[in-house]
Amino acid sequence: VAVAARAFVEKLSPADRARVLHYLDRKGELKNPRCWRLFHATAVEARCTKARCDIREYVGNSYDAEGQWDKPFFFVHIGDPQLGCKKYDAGGGSSWETEAENMRKAVKLVNRLRPKYVVISGDMTNAYPGDTYHEAQLKDIRAITAKISDSIPVLFMPGNHDVGDVPSEETTQRYQASFGANYYVFWFGGVLNIVLDSTLFMRPEDQEDDPRLQPMLDWLEEQLETNKYSAQHVLVFLHHPIYAASPEEPDRFVEEAVRHVVGARPVAWSLPRRHRPRLLRLLADPAVKGVFAGHTHRNLARVHRARPEP
Repeated sequence: VAVAARAFVEKLSPADRARVLHYLDRKGELKNPRCWRLFHATAVEARCTKARCDIREYVGNSYDAEGQWDKPFFFVHIGDPQLGCKKYDAGGGSSWETEAENMRKAVKLVNRLRPKYVVISGDMTNAYPGDTYHEAQLKDIRAITAKISDSIPVLFMPGNHDVGDVPSEETTQRYQASFGANYYVFWFGGVLNIVLDSTLFMRPEDQEDDPRLQPMLDWLEEQLETNKYSAQHVLVFLHHPIYAASPEEPDRFVEEAVRHVVGARPVAWSLPRRHRPRLLRLLADPAVKGVFAGHTHRNLARVHRARPEP
């Protein structure tokens, strides 16, 4: 039966495929991993691309399916698996067994703890797109994360190592082919989880903003406004932290003394200062209870108190 169903799906036009997906999603069938698997060439691809680019929602976790608050729960947040980081040599890291083993241990722990979902805040690989070892690292991290139980959703988002310090349309599309939408929503138990693509903020000040940034911010504003009365809590996830110590701090880049850790590129440690005010205004919504990021390879916590509008 599965073979026949797969053959049927492969013959669908893009428009018919979208209609079938919409119907199955409305019926709640896409939450069944075996159903979603029919639309993908491999089990790993199906597991890693559940954030749909067309509707910017995570499969099976829409408001209709998960919009009602039930009871407290916990999730797991993982930052920067970054296969190849320890041995950053030519090509983005020629060996990554240490990081791969760390991630395998994390997967085993996740499967034992049984969180309601897992969030991975970007930088799945150390090698950048186009680097020698990028594809091999990408293959391994996808295979490792696909070992997380099918009953536990896994939310991905792009980091600078996944799409480039200044991402292009091509690198973002390649990321989406591997991990699904670069920004999207995920509902669980009445909690609205919003995943953002922080790499769209990262163009240097002497360049025009990424033309994809404004549509994402408009989308974020729409999500917060549309769901202001329906979400019990809102959580926001992105790769780069909005700031490290203060919203007014200057743009921070990795120091020359430790530049060898991340290669020759001067890497920003947080969002550019010019972009912080609007994003912080949007996230000042009382429903937003937390913002989670990765990137810095450090454990930091800050309490942000929104200032009243003048």
